[in-house]
Amino acid sequence: MAERLFFDVRLQGEPSVEYVAWVDVMGTQGALERSTKVAANFIYKLHIAVLRNQQEGVGFYPLMD
Repeated sequence: MAERLFFDVRLQGEPSVEYVAWVDVMGTQGALERSTKVAANFIYKLHIAVLRNQQEGVGFYPLMD
């Protein structure tokens, strides 16, 4: 027997105001095509710089498209 799934909006908390910023590092695709290792080093250095400089109340959710 399949499990019944449901959603009840009354069980959700109050919404909060949040802002989202998308940082598009131009040229990443071309860099990856030329050298995966060099591009990966750059990308991860950028991630580390952000992680080391986080501020309270600011979330960081890295993703790659």
